[in-house]
Amino acid sequence: MTSNKESIIHQDTHVDEETMEKVRQLWSVAQSIQNIKINLYQEEFNEVEHTPEEAQISYEKINTIPIVNRVDVNA
Repeated sequence: MTSNKESIIHQDTHVDEETMEKVRQLWSVAQSIQNIKINLYQEEFNEVEHTPEEAQISYEKINTIPIVNRVDVNA
């Protein structure tokens, strides 16, 4: 019986480690996407003199880029 309990605990730990690794990878991707958005926003703002309203519109356009068209920075 103890062997089964130890096996279950080991499996749970293994699943938790896999889940945590996936979360770390997704978090890294999310941070990369956010950094790209910030850089695009900053470039757009710096290249042309914009009013804050125009800069906000540009930022919103960047945020509407479909996920399918985004480049996987981890590829």
